[in-house]
Amino acid sequence: MNARLSRQRVRLELLRAALPEAARPRVTMSRSALTATILLTAASLLAPFSSLSRARGDDAGVPPDATRASAPPDLSLVPNGQFDQGDDGPAGWRLSGGEGRWVDRSFLEISGSGKGSARWTARCRFDPGGLYRFRMTARAVRGDGWATSGPTFANHDWRLTPSWREYSFVFRAPDDAHEADVRLGQWEADGTFQFDRVEIVPVVPVHRLALALRPAITQFSLGEGELIREGRYLFAGRFDGPVGMCHRPLVRATAPLNTNRWCFGEGKEVVYRFALPGALLSEVRVETSVCYRAGGRLLIEYSTDGAQWREAARAEAVGMVCAALPAEPGAAVWLRLRGDDRRASLQVDRIGVEARLVAADSTRSLAGEQSATLGRTEAKHDPAAQSAAAPIGMPTAPGEIVVGRTLFAVVEEKAEGVAVERVAYDPEASLLKLRLSGLPREAPVEASAEVQTAGGPQPALTAPAEIDANGTVSLRLLRPVQPGTIHYTIVLASQGQRLVRLGVPVEVHLYHRGDYGRLLPTAPEAESASLWWCEADWKVWPYRPAPQQTAAAIELEAARGDSEAAQLVVRPKVPLRGLRAEVGPLVGPGGARIEPSAVDVLRVAYHFVEHPTDRSGIVDWWPDALPPLEQPLDLPAGMNQPLWVRVAVPENAAAGEYRGTVLLRAQGFSASVPLKLRVWNFSLPRRNHLATAFGLDTGNIWRYHRLKTEEDKRRVLDAYFRSFARARISPYHPAPLDPIRVRLLPEADPPHAEIDFTRFDAALRRAIDEYRFTHFRLRLEGMGGGTFHERWEPKIGRFGADTPEYQRTFADYLSKMQSHLEQQGWLSMAYTYWFDEPDPKDYAYVREGMERIKRYAPKLTTMITEEPNEALAGPIDIWCPVTENYRHEEAQRRIAVGEKVWWYVCCVPKAPYCTLFIDHPATELRVWLWQTWQRQITGILIWSSNYWTSSTAFPDSLQNPYADPMSYVSGYGVPRGTKQFWGNGDGRFLYPPIEAVAGLAEGPPNSAGPIVAGPVESIRWEMLREGIEDWEMLYLLRERIKQRGADDTALSKLLDVPEEITRSLTEFTADPTPIYRHRRLVAEAIERLGGQ
Repeated sequence: MNARLSRQRVRLELLRAALPEAARPRVTMSRSALTATILLTAASLLAPFSSLSRARGDDAGVPPDATRASAPPDLSLVPNGQFDQGDDGPAGWRLSGGEGRWVDRSFLEISGSGKGSARWTARCRFDPGGLYRFRMTARAVRGDGWATSGPTFANHDWRLTPSWREYSFVFRAPDDAHEADVRLGQWEADGTFQFDRVEIVPVVPVHRLALALRPAITQFSLGEGELIREGRYLFAGRFDGPVGMCHRPLVRATAPLNTNRWCFGEGKEVVYRFALPGALLSEVRVETSVCYRAGGRLLIEYSTDGAQWREAARAEAVGMVCAALPAEPGAAVWLRLRGDDRRASLQVDRIGVEARLVAADSTRSLAGEQSATLGRTEAKHDPAAQSAAAPIGMPTAPGEIVVGRTLFAVVEEKAEGVAVERVAYDPEASLLKLRLSGLPREAPVEASAEVQTAGGPQPALTAPAEIDANGTVSLRLLRPVQPGTIHYTIVLASQGQRLVRLGVPVEVHLYHRGDYGRLLPTAPEAESASLWWCEADWKVWPYRPAPQQTAAAIELEAARGDSEAAQLVVRPKVPLRGLRAEVGPLVGPGGARIEPSAVDVLRVAYHFVEHPTDRSGIVDWWPDALPPLEQPLDLPAGMNQPLWVRVAVPENAAAGEYRGTVLLRAQGFSASVPLKLRVWNFSLPRRNHLATAFGLDTGNIWRYHRLKTEEDKRRVLDAYFRSFARARISPYHPAPLDPIRVRLLPEADPPHAEIDFTRFDAALRRAIDEYRFTHFRLRLEGMGGGTFHERWEPKIGRFGADTPEYQRTFADYLSKMQSHLEQQGWLSMAYTYWFDEPDPKDYAYVREGMERIKRYAPKLTTMITEEPNEALAGPIDIWCPVTENYRHEEAQRRIAVGEKVWWYVCCVPKAPYCTLFIDHPATELRVWLWQTWQRQITGILIWSSNYWTSSTAFPDSLQNPYADPMSYVSGYGVPRGTKQFWGNGDGRFLYPPIEAVAGLAEGPPNSAGPIVAGPVESIRWEMLREGIEDWEMLYLLRERIKQRGADDTALSKLLDVPEEITRSLTEFTADPTPIYRHRRLVAEAIERLGGQ
């Protein structure tokens, strides 16, 4: 009965959305159920690369002018995609099944009332097996629900935003399809949607170009979802990524796709071919996730030649189906999935293949041969040997992992007889290779390239193009530096005649940007490494180059009682052995000192994200955990190792500037890095005014730390609570070892409750005084409870809520509870949270329970994880919606009548909202707190802080959260052993000590123990702390202005969150610069108002 149960919504929504549109059941679900879905949210397809992603245009009735790089109009298959042609209606389009309009002869509109569907359709022709990009601009004028788009065989559902935005996806035409309707519509939406600038254009895949597995093998390509790591080939075929179903190994498909899943009926199939040049695949393992089944079965078959097929497995239920293929090495493995009978109606949302790579001329694994990209000999992978050689969380050297990538180019123009057969791109070398047929054999061929910039097109070739006898053109292009999409235009011509014009978009992910940070000066004894620093809010890619901009010192600013961190990055030029770090005292005005004990130096550990959470993430090493730097580090050359330097400013520190040093030492290396701290002349409040409510699973702590005795449990729990205190976060339960002891006696005369608060009171006093916790969750016996999915009725013993025995017992119980909390002064700290995310069908039940609480204990605070609504209003004191369901006007109405609004994040929302995931920008959690202040929201909630394992995904062992950052679904009907994704790091901000995960890959943890140590914190935990401190600083300024009693517009303006930080829930900065800039202005204003 907590926010974790929103995962059940994910499960039910997936099953419901999996049906074809006509067969979808009409189920009444809350907006939370509709949004907590594995399906892509609309704007997750928007480019996440700009510092502040702004909507184009406003809420006017006419779409904004085009700013995208559109394909030439004659390439689009869609008739009248601008909707500016026609007489009585838009030419080429017809309305079907509902209410719609052609608005101002400019765009289409569709409306729904919450039931049924409606659509505009146009007929288009396709080449069987061809690849296409669908693109449109759209918005939701009012209401909520799903917008539908695309051809009938490749439908895509969206959640539209109120501002005009671009939405796009790539699809493959079925091999048995020549034409189909293209649709723009809605499905069971209660709202109005508008569509404009629709196009479908043919595209050519641009896969990642990789060097040879061995010198004798030619170059090869890997596409999205493909990976070579430690001598193994892996394919993670998820259909909610940037390529949809258009993965490189796909060779045939007759099954339709619906948003993020293949749909199989009788005779419908998909076929994949897995092969790499010069390599054999051995020990092949196949995994298929069946997310929906109405009937029939799915056959999973394999072949070595694409002609003779053998059954590998069959699926006759929802869940993961796994199969191991024969171990004999083969040059290719074909995989076919197909509906097997007339009753077949199944859907698949993930296909995975893993194989050991063997050199084609030997039986040796390529893990013991040349490295995939560096041509370097490595030892065969041994997890035990690796852990002995490198600490957990240390990324591999560049090139030891080959990650596939797929972009899509548009053939804008080509001469008759010329065909583009293959395009590949090597991002490291900025090398583009095109293989063409039909080029003239005698006449010379010339190549040119341009890149689109703000100042117009610029030449993009860095060296003359090379064209070989096979028609392969090699182009070395200007290397992109800034994050975003770079549009190259490639032109091949011969004797003045243009042969091919190709538009190639190359993306630089936000994580790979290199335009931040400042290089630090180094003495001669430190020349074996580059040292640089950056703010804590950046996630440092381990392979990016050192910055060019310089600085004399690491610079921090903080208030008293504040903590502030920065990253000191060590980038060795040669391998460094035994790196250590220590900090001296910080000396300030008049000799004032901040002792070294107030400064932590932590190691930034990396986690390999194999399955990105959504389109904001990529397959790569991502930083998160911050283990203490207790042992010397061995660092390889050419990679970044950030150190997290955190200063906790004492509450009695004198204001002014402090200086100190961070001393780094290694074999043959030493460096003294200047550290400068400005302490502002005021203190942050000792206790939060922002409410925080975070889950903490003590069962996980006991298991991973292997704790048996109460003494050890208390010592470790104290360490975890101190971490919560440092982050200014309160757990749900501040006294898990000392609960309130309750005996409900409904058959006594008279019925009553006996309550023992003794141990709870002592524990809570300590939590308040020592940890400064501000709120706690109050569990009420006999209340009943549940979720939108299931519920249980209120009951005390054998008596239900309608019996006198229950009512008299419950009345006495709640009366005593309220009286005691009021006497202790804790009534405002407690909140009852007994039902999670109700649907409208649950509202009467929930309201009855809330009114029962208010009847017997009117001063107890009730909280519900649901958006404000009139159906529940009255007995609810705190509303707590998931952020994507927050509706500002309704929230303000509830605040105006004295109620409070909190909100939460969990496995939803995903991009483009602020999220909690590892593979998202670090700034998101900090910006979330600025959005919280901006909307007068006074509390935040997250379901768990230490979700380290899934009992479903790891039924017989424990997950290693360092090695596997994904949070997997637990329970909710998911079959045992199935790995379904919630997102990387969902519910996991704290890690167990590193020694607690030793040996987890081989089975249950070592029974030796206990491990009496505190948690390992994370970058995301730190960002929550920073955001909460920002919120408290804004609160402090507001109170100072009130105390002054003057109408100072300039000062009050500082309480408004600048658009440079966040413009809306989906438009915000990924660059911390505007946050620090405004924070400084707020701090200086507080100082001017008198500081202390």
